[in-house]
Amino acid sequence: MNRKRARIYDPWIRERVFRISNPCVECDGSGEVEVQHGVDSFTVRDCDSCWGNGYRVIRETYPSASAAAADFPHAIKIEEASSMSQESSNEYGTRTQVMTITPILAQQWLDGASDFKNRRVKESVILKYSRDMESGIWQVNGETIKFAHRNGAAVMIDGQHRALACVKSGSTFTSLVVFGVQEETYQSMDSGTVRQPADFLQRSGSQYVHSVVAAARMIFANGASGNPTTRTRTSVGTNQEILAIVANTPELERSAVALYKVAGGHSKLLPPSLAVYLFYRFGQIDANWRDSFFEGLYRGVGLTEKSPILALRNRLIDDLTSVKKTTLTVKSALAIKGWNAFVEGREVSLLRWFNAGPSQEKFPTISEGK
Repeated sequence: MNRKRARIYDPWIRERVFRISNPCVECDGSGEVEVQHGVDSFTVRDCDSCWGNGYRVIRETYPSASAAAADFPHAIKIEEASSMSQESSNEYGTRTQVMTITPILAQQWLDGASDFKNRRVKESVILKYSRDMESGIWQVNGETIKFAHRNGAAVMIDGQHRALACVKSGSTFTSLVVFGVQEETYQSMDSGTVRQPADFLQRSGSQYVHSVVAAARMIFANGASGNPTTRTRTSVGTNQEILAIVANTPELERSAVALYKVAGGHSKLLPPSLAVYLFYRFGQIDANWRDSFFEGLYRGVGLTEKSPILALRNRLIDDLTSVKKTTLTVKSALAIKGWNAFVEGREVSLLRWFNAGPSQEKFPTISEGK
C-alpha cells in the first residue's frame, strides 16, 4: 500500500472527501484466499479482509481527484463522496461548507491553530464529545467550526474541543464549517446560555421534566460508577446520552407522577431527583414493596418502632431543621440502606453510613430482598 504523502491543509482551497478503493493486500485483489488443510488439501474461500470484494475502501480529503490519484496510483476507483458538495457564501465574505471531518483532517486543523491563543482545553468536554462521536449519536445541529484569516493563513478559532474529540475517538463526524470569520469576533463566541436536556424536553408539557432529567443523570452516573450521585468526567453524561435515557425509559416519567401523588406535602424529605431515581429503581425490583416503602416514608403510617423506614424518615426530618445539612450522597446511601433492611426483613433503630474514617463503608448496592 502506497503511504500517503504529507500535505499542508489549506482551508481556503476547497477540500473534498473521496472514497478510494485500493486492491486488497491479503488476497492480491482476487477476493479469494486458499486455506490449507493438509499436505495436499486446499479449499478456497472469500477473503475476510475485503469480504470477497477484492478491494478495501478508505475515505480521505483532497482538493481534487488528481491529487488523490497522486497519493494512490494503484487505486481501482476514486470517487467523490456527496457529503462534501454543499457550500455557500454571503455578503459578509464568509464561506460556509458542510464537511465530513476525519481524525487526520481534525489534527491538521489543530496543528494549524497551535499559535492561536484559544481557551483552555477541558478534558471532560473532549470525553463527552468523543463518546457521542464514537457511539454515532453526534448530530449536525447548525453549530459551526470557524476559521479566520490570520497572518496569511486560515486558522481554526472555534472548534478545538470537537477536533480533539474527533482525534481521540478516531471517528469521522460531519459539521458546518465557516471560513473567513473576523478574528475579533472570537470574544463573542459561546457567550449564550448553554442548553440542558430539560430545555429540550420542556416542550413535552411535563411538569416534572427537571426531576426526570436529573433522575436520568443519576441512572447514567450509577451505570458508570455504581454511585448515582458521583460527578466525575466519566460519570456525567452528555445531553444526547441523557436524552436517550429519558426516551428509552418512559417509566421515569410515570415514576415522577406516582411519586408526587404519594409524597403530597412531604416531598421535601428527599431531593426530587433522588426520590424519582429511587422510586424508579425500587420499582424495578418490586412495585408493591416500593409503594409500601414510599407511603411509609412520606406519610409515616403503620410503621413499627424498629422499622427501617421509620429510622430513615426520622433521620430525614431531623435534617430539615439541622444547620449542617446531609449531603446528597449520604442521603442516597441512607435511603438504599433503609430499603435493603426493609426488603430483607431486618429491624433497624438507627440508620448510619460511614463514608470516611476507620469504619468507612462502600456505597451500598440496592438489594432485591430475600
